[in-house]
Amino acid sequence: MNKFISVFFLIFAFLLQSFFTTMPFVLTACLIIYVLERKVWILPVAFSMGLFLDIATMRPIGSTSLFFIVFLFVISLYQKKFEIFTFHFIFLASFFGTISFLLFFEPDHFILQTLLNSFLALLIFSVLKRFSVLDKEEKELKFYR
Repeated sequence: MNKFISVFFLIFAFLLQSFFTTMPFVLTACLIIYVLERKVWILPVAFSMGLFLDIATMRPIGSTSLFFIVFLFVISLYQKKFEIFTFHFIFLASFFGTISFLLFFEPDHFILQTLLNSFLALLIFSVLKRFSVLDKEEKELKFYR
C-alpha cells in the first residue's frame, strides 16, 4: 500500500474521530495499516496520532497513545502465531480493540459503536487489501522484467 494512501487514511480517521464521532476510527486505521504494511513505522505514527487525539478531545495527554501502542504490540505478538491478513482476524481485533477503547474512554453506547466500527473495518480492509495485492503484483512484474 502506498504511504500517501496510508497517511491520508490516518488523517481522515483522525478528523472523523476528533470532530464528528466517538468511534475509534484512528485505532481501526492503525490496525488496518499495520496488518497490510507489517512495518514498524506505524508505531510512532500511532503514538503521535494518539497525542493529537488527546489534545483534540480534551483527554489526559498520553492515555490514547498508550492504548494504541499496547494494542498494536498485542497485534504484533499475534502476528507470529496467527495469520493476521484475514477478514476474521480484522473483525475480531477491531471488535476487541474497539470495545476495550470505548469502555476505557467513552462508556456510552459502546455495543452499537463496536459492531458498526468492526463492520466498517472489514469494509475498509477489503478495499485496501485489493489495492495492496495489486501493488505487490505490479512490483513483482516490474522486478522480473
